[in-house]
Amino acid sequence: VHFYYPHLGIPYVIADNLTGGYLATQHLISQGHQRIGIILTGSSLLELNQDFSLRLQGYKLALTQHNIPFHPELITVVDGEDERAEMGEEGFKRLMKLPEPPTAIFATSDYKAFGAMNAARESGMNIPEDISIIGYDDVKLGEYSYPRLTTVNQNTRKMGQRAAEILLFELEEDHSSLVKDEIVPTLILRDSTAPLSAKQRIRNS
Repeated sequence: VHFYYPHLGIPYVIADNLTGGYLATQHLISQGHQRIGIILTGSSLLELNQDFSLRLQGYKLALTQHNIPFHPELITVVDGEDERAEMGEEGFKRLMKLPEPPTAIFATSDYKAFGAMNAARESGMNIPEDISIIGYDDVKLGEYSYPRLTTVNQNTRKMGQRAAEILLFELEEDHSSLVKDEIVPTLILRDSTAPLSAKQRIRNS
């Protein structure tokens, strides 16, 4: 469950991280944002784990489908073993130092999103009027943050349910058939994202 090892040839159920990254980015694009920063976890862009690599692919796919230019400087990778708010703060500060900072940020975990929101408030920015921020994972705290965090829910309950169904009912005795399933995530709309404002257009014009 949750990880895919192609060389093992065993049944698996995973979250569709590419679609999740696409949904997050597509939502921001639908709000009029084109300069969208993304904060990833890894030691470098070439050393992302499976989940973050696929979320980045989803981000790129959404930009491509809307004919929005891809700007490498809008990708920031923060090193860390566990997801922490400090990583989001660091990623936010890097993005805001750009000559043309983003008007929206896709933080690829809710904890990084919380950190980005903290850094935005400390810099005097209002969310979502000055910057839209979307997270990933739909941790419980997101319902109570200020503003409440727009995020992507991985449908982990359904993932566990499908894994149990495969084990109980769908495996052949000879195990010759590979059973695999990807669970599509769900976009959770709350208050931390909003349409591109006139002030943001002027700032980036």
